[in-house]
Amino acid sequence: MASIVDKIVLNIPDRLLRYLRKIGSVADQKSVTAYTVGGFVRDLLLSNEDQLKSNELDLDIVIENHAIDVAKKVADDFKASINVHQQFGTAKVITKENFQIDFVTARRETYQTLGALPSVVFSSIREDLYRRDFSINAVAMSILPIDFGNLLDYTDGLRDLETALIRVLHDQSYRDDPTRIFRAIRYEKRYNFQICQTDQGLIQDVIDHSYLDHISGQRIRNEFNRIFSEDLAWKTLQRMEDFVLFSAIVPCWELPQDFSRTWQDAIQAIDWSKKHLPDDHIDQDAVLWMALLNEETTDAVSHRLAFEKRLQEKLDSRNRLMIDQTKLSSSSKPSQVYHLLNSYPLEVLIFSLWHNKHSWQKEKIEDYLLRLRNVQPKVTGDDLIQRGHKPSPEMAKTLWNSFARQLDELRD
Repeated sequence: MASIVDKIVLNIPDRLLRYLRKIGSVADQKSVTAYTVGGFVRDLLLSNEDQLKSNELDLDIVIENHAIDVAKKVADDFKASINVHQQFGTAKVITKENFQIDFVTARRETYQTLGALPSVVFSSIREDLYRRDFSINAVAMSILPIDFGNLLDYTDGLRDLETALIRVLHDQSYRDDPTRIFRAIRYEKRYNFQICQTDQGLIQDVIDHSYLDHISGQRIRNEFNRIFSEDLAWKTLQRMEDFVLFSAIVPCWELPQDFSRTWQDAIQAIDWSKKHLPDDHIDQDAVLWMALLNEETTDAVSHRLAFEKRLQEKLDSRNRLMIDQTKLSSSSKPSQVYHLLNSYPLEVLIFSLWHNKHSWQKEKIEDYLLRLRNVQPKVTGDDLIQRGHKPSPEMAKTLWNSFARQLDELRD
C-alpha cells in the first residue's frame, strides 16, 4: 500500500473532494472500509484534468459490507435522491447538482455462460479489484479519514499506468466479456497507451472464435455510442479495423476506403449544425453512423445491433437521398429543392451537405436548411376553405402551387 496524499489529493477538484471526505466519514462512523475505484483513480494518477472536471464523471465507491447503509446516510446528508438495488448490494446517489455516486458492496463475479452478465457474491476489496476489466482500473484509493489517499494495488496497475499498457487481469477476461475489446481499444487511443502483446493475442482469439456472436446487439451498440463520445473516435474505429472487428460483428461490414474523409465530413456537419441550427435537435450519433455505413451494410448492421426504428429510418433516408439528389441541377428552382428535400430528416441533410462532391448541390441543400424550410405559406388550407374550397386533392394541388410560386419569388 502506497500513500499518494501529498502528490495527488491537491489535484482532486473541490466538489469531488467534499463528496469523498463525507463518504469516508460516514463509512468510518459505521465501522466499514471505503474506497473509490476505477476511472476516477486512474485519471487522478494520470493527472487527467479534462476527465476529472468532466460533467459526465461519476464516482465509484466500494464498501466492504453494507454499501447501501452508507449510501442512504450520504443521500440524507446531501438531501440527494437514491436508487437502491438490495439484491445486488448497490445504490446510486444523485445529488441536487445531478452528480452521480455509485455505491457497491465489495464482491466477486463469475460468468456462467459466454457473454452473459455475471453472478455476484459479496466479498473483500481484494477480490473486488480482481474482478475489474483492466489493471489500470483496478487501483483503489482509501477515503477513510485515517488513511485518506492510500492506494491498494494488487494487480500492478500502477506499473501499467507508468508504462502506458492496457492489460486484463486473467486470460479468460475477453472471453468472459467480449465488450472489453471495445474498451481496451478505446482506452488505448484515449490515453495514447498500448494494448500489450499478450492481450492482442487474446483479443484476436476471441474474434477468431466468434465469441462476439454471444453479445447482444444493444450491448455492442452501447460500446459504439461510447466510442462516438471520444475525442479520437476515428482513431479508435481505425484500430478496431486492425483487428478485423467490424466483420466479426457483421460479416459484410468493414470501414469504407475513404473513411477518414467521410468521418471528417460527419464531424464538420455536426459542427456546422451547432453553429447554424442552434434551435434544432440534431442526433449526432445518427450522423456518425452515416460515416460508418453505406447502402450495402445498413440493413445488416441495423438488424445485428438492434437499431431503434427512428435511427434505421434516418440511415435508410440517407441512402435514398444519394439517389434523389441526382435529380437536382444547378438550375433547380427553390420550389423544386423544397419539394425534394422536405421529407428528409435534418441529420441526413447536414451529412449530405458536407459529404457531397458537387458544390452546387451543397449550395442547394444549404439554402434549404437555412432559408427555404423556414418559409411559412402565405395561403393556408383554412384560407381556401373560407373561400369556399372543400378539402380534396385539387385543393392540395392549389395550395402547393401557391406555395411554390411564393418560394420561387424569394430574393437571394
